[in-house]
Amino acid sequence: QFTGGGERLTEERGLHGNYYNSKNTGRENRILERIDPTVDFDFNAALPDAKFSSTNGLAVQWRGALIAPESGDYEFLVKSPNGIRPYVNDEDEPLIDAWVSNGQPMEHRATIRLLGGRVYPLQLHWFKFKDKLTSISLQWKPPRGVQQVIPARNLAPVRPGSTFVVTTPFPPDDSSVGY
Repeated sequence: QFTGGGERLTEERGLHGNYYNSKNTGRENRILERIDPTVDFDFNAALPDAKFSSTNGLAVQWRGALIAPESGDYEFLVKSPNGIRPYVNDEDEPLIDAWVSNGQPMEHRATIRLLGGRVYPLQLHWFKFKDKLTSISLQWKPPRGVQQVIPARNLAPVRPGSTFVVTTPFPPDDSSVGY
C-alpha cells in the first residue's frame, strides 16, 4: 500500500457538500456550502434551501473521506432516479458512472476492496434536471455487515491522499519453490 499527501483527519464527520441551482457546477451557480453528516435525501419532501425552489436543475458535489472499519470487499449502492457518479479512492475514474437522469428510481452497485483503518478519498456527484423525483441515498454493505446508509462516523469532510492497494496475488514465501 502506498499513500499520497492530503489533509489530516479531524474529529468532524460527514461530507463537504457544494449545492448548485443548476446541473452545471460552475462557481457562479453555487448557492450553498455545508457539511452533511450522511447522504440520504429526498429533495421532493424538502429542498436544502429556499433558493432552489425556482429552478428545474439542481446539483450537489460531496467531497471528503471514507474511513474503512475493516479490510475486505465493500459493496457500494447509490439509490437515485437522477444522475450520479461516486468516486472511491480514485478521483479520475468513477466507481459507478450513471450520469443519466431517467426520472425513475434506480439502484447502482459496485464492489471495491478496502483496507481496514485506512482513509480513502470519496466524492459523489449528483444532478437532477426537470425530473419529478429528486432523491439520493449513498449506502454500503461492509464485509460481514448489512446494507445501510454510510454512517457519519465513517465519513470525514477532509481530502486525504489516495491509497494504492496491490491486488495481484503473489505466491507464498516458500523457499521450497525458489522464493
